Amino acid sequence: MFDFQTLWRHRLKQHLRQQNKYLRYVFNDHLILAAVFVVGALAFWYSNALQKISQPLWWAQPIVIIILALVLLIGRLATLLVKADQIFLLPKEAQLGRYLKQAQHYSLALPAFVMVFAGLVLTPFVLRATTISPWQWLGLMLSLFVFKDLDLRLLMSQLLRDQADRQLPIKRIWLVLGAVVSWVLGFYVYGGLALILAILANLWWRWTQTKILPTTRLNWRLVIEQEASRQFRILRFYNLFVDVPEVGGHVVSNRLIDRCLKWWQQRQPGTFSYLYQRAFLRRTDYLNIWLRFLVIGMVLLALIQQPVVVALLFLLFIYLAGYQLLPLFHHFDHNPLTQLYPTTLAERQRDFERLLRILLLGQWLGYSLMLLLNGQQLGWLVVSGLIVAGLVLIIVFLRFYLPSRLAKKRS
Repeated sequence: MFDFQTLWRHRLKQHLRQQNKYLRYVFNDHLILAAVFVVGALAFWYSNALQKISQPLWWAQPIVIIILALVLLIGRLATLLVKADQIFLLPKEAQLGRYLKQAQHYSLALPAFVMVFAGLVLTPFVLRATTISPWQWLGLMLSLFVFKDLDLRLLMSQLLRDQADRQLPIKRIWLVLGAVVSWVLGFYVYGGLALILAILANLWWRWTQTKILPTTRLNWRLVIEQEASRQFRILRFYNLFVDVPEVGGHVVSNRLIDRCLKWWQQRQPGTFSYLYQRAFLRRTDYLNIWLRFLVIGMVLLALIQQPVVVALLFLLFIYLAGYQLLPLFHHFDHNPLTQLYPTTLAERQRDFERLLRILLLGQWLGYSLMLLLNGQQLGWLVVSGLIVAGLVLIIVFLRFYLPSRLAKKRS
């Protein structure tokens, strides 16, 4: 007899091993150190902002309800099923109910972590800015867990062929609206109402699904597509920190890029200078990294008005952009024909440094523009100091860190 519980444990073990393989590159020493400074600065700003709240705020409840609604939408159903399962597991399809229940329980792990973190962060604000009691706030947070469990059950119902549920997006919208209404009642009437309504909705849905799940007939095509899409989104996130073979980048080519390369080659001669420029512009992984840091950094610097946080983000994003582009130096190492070029290692490193200097200066220029637009709130002295510090950081990165890092890589 086929044991689906053993299959789930095996699939989960493989999945966790893959996550651990890439997470050690995500949470590297540089990111952890940067996260410590950023989290510390944000915590310091949050603590000071809380001390300024001396009476309930009328807009506190709507803000908290919006945040809870966004947290409710975090997390998808992880079935860990692969394409071959629709052939080899099809004869045992009616026994998949227990496997899917375990998948649903596992899918609740990440949302639960996010919900606990959001609850811990929001608790001081809620208790100071609203009139709700700690026990009523606990009831609201527990209702969030119950609503998320119901959300995963709705996602599960979409995978059942018997139901042919094409109204899932509408049902999820109704779920979010119902959760919002319950939280409004919890804030303005009684906190326990939200938990009571969440439990009743969850029990009602379980009762309607009692006779369906034991005789499960899956829409295998939809199950495989959704799981593959979920896995690809995770790997694409890891690809921001390390090369993932399953994702990688693809090559784009158009006449505008070719004209830009031709124009630039006339002003910056050099064999590897041309190769690095072409690889950066045509390989989407390198170009996307730089664009993400540029756009996200400019948006954050335009919105944040705390000098300490702005300083950390300004310097941190410049450093991380340069660090993430270092693999571009070794992009052509696998090509033996590049070894025949009459160039030295010093010339190759100089060409790479020239390209990296242009990219980091472009990033510094965009960030500096945001600082100047926000200069009145931050203070012109702070803005001037940060602009100069950014230039100093680029010089130190290119002159000292880059050569030592490349030498360490070669050794």
